[in-house]
Formats: sequence, structure tokens, C-alpha cells
Amino acid sequence: TWNSGSGFIPIGYLSAFSGTFDGGTHTITGLTIDLSKVHYGGVGLFGKTSGASIRNVRLRGGSVKGSDSDLVGALVGQLTGTTELTNCSSSATVTGGVKTGGLIGSVNGAGNKTFSNLHNSGAVTGTGDAGGLIGNMAGGQASLLNSSNTGTVSGKKNVGGLMGINDNSGNLTINQSFNTGALT
Repeated sequence: TWNSGSGFIPIGYLSAFSGTFDGGTHTITGLTIDLSKVHYGGVGLFGKTSGASIRNVRLRGGSVKGSDSDLVGALVGQLTGTTELTNCSSSATVTGGVKTGGLIGSVNGAGNKTFSNLHNSGAVTGTGDAGGLIGNMAGGQASLLNSSNTGTVSGKKNVGGLMGINDNSGNLTINQSFNTGALT
């Protein structure tokens, strides 16, 4: 298999991605990442981002796996700084430990974060802080708009349809967003 079985190595795994990425509504089909045997920190199409703008990305099928100590999401493992994610979706299966989300594993750091038109339909499994869209949200101002999860989310604690846990102390706004996925 490709890359000794690990599949795709995340963009920004050595140094956080901080630019703009516009997928042009093209679809990435069958993204496969299996870093479950090594610690990478952030695991996803983008391992780590800081102050990035990511839009118009579609992930269809595939699977993203991280170790128990990684931050895992199909799109972004670890997201920091002022960030905008718009018009992104995934149906990939996501598996990780603490801080695992259908699209984003962990959101932290100062700055405004805007998430709009995000959609997940893939199954998410984590040991804790497991969310349909975001595993763990902490730090800065954040808004989640017009977003949804329809995938099953499983975990041992802090399991949620949109996010596993919000540690933002009230600095989060959610509008016109919903979950229909089963929580176990």
C-alpha cells in the first residue's frame, strides 16, 4: 500500500498551514490516512493550520485514523488562530482518541473563527471529545453557521452531534445548524 500503509501524509504536519486553500468544489474521493501507530499531533487532510482560510473542499468516502494522543478530523486535525472554513463537507470515516471530529479534531488559540456551511455524514469514533463536526472547541471567538452532521458519533465521554465539548466559556455562537446522527 501507499506510503508503507500510512496513506496520505497531512498538509502542514511539520509546520502549520497558514495560507488560503480553495478546493473549487472539486471532490477528493477515497482519502486514506492511517497514522494510528505513530504520534503526529494533528491528523487530517490538513494536520495543523494557523490563521488559514479553507473553502470549497469535498471529501467523499475514505478513512482518517490517528493515534489515541492525536487530534483527528477528516479536514483539519488541529486548528489555531483566526480561521475561516466555508463550504466544506466529508463522508469519510474518522477514528481517533481524545479530540476527534468529523471535520475538525481540535480548535484552539486566540482569534476569531468562522465555520459556515460545513457538513459531515461520515461515522466518527473517539475515546472522548468526539463530535460530528468538531471534537473540542477552546479559545477565541467562534461562530458555527448553516452546518450539519448526519453521521454516527461514538465515544466514551463528551460526545456530541455538532461538537464533543465547548470549552469556550460562552464565546461560541451557533445558528441554523443541526444534528440527526446517532450518538453512542
